[in-house]
Amino acid sequence: MMKKVIVYGGSFNPLHKGHEAIITHCLSLADFDEVWIMPSAKRADKPQLLDDEVRLAMLSAYVAARSDACRLIVSDFEIRLGMPSETIRTYEALISAYPDTEFTFVFGTDSLADMPNWRGGEYLEEVMNIIAVERTGSQLACNPLKHLCAYIAEDVSGLSSTLVRQNIRQGLQITDSVPSSIEGFIFEHQLYVA
Repeated sequence: MMKKVIVYGGSFNPLHKGHEAIITHCLSLADFDEVWIMPSAKRADKPQLLDDEVRLAMLSAYVAARSDACRLIVSDFEIRLGMPSETIRTYEALISAYPDTEFTFVFGTDSLADMPNWRGGEYLEEVMNIIAVERTGSQLACNPLKHLCAYIAEDVSGLSSTLVRQNIRQGLQITDSVPSSIEGFIFEHQLYVA
């Protein structure tokens, strides 16, 4: 029997309550064995990305604080793949490395709308299992995805890691924006202050 894993990728710089809402929803889906939080490798378009080890440690602290941590895994798979951080590379490497696992990927509807423009995007639309997350001003295309497994209608577009980082630099509180374990990690390690 194939193991069923949800892959939730992103920079998580830092993880915020919007990410947490998506993770919680994914864990509530009974058909899946695990949810893997998979931070991306260094990216040219994200110059403010914290070091890989710091983001992994911050995510591990978050998972350790959750009561349902047994099904939630922090994966360094994409970081170990290195640059360029592309979905097609990650997808092909995962299915090669884990032939007995069926992977389902989480994407915002904004990303899904842009997927045909990605390298290998049309192929991914044909073969990839997908959980779609609603984003303000972006809807799924008229032609439904072939392998849409779930749709998360909770729009969390108002929360962003960029805003969290800005608030920290301005000395503003972030309690309403990030889980308490993330807030504690950020202040303990004095992240994003410069």
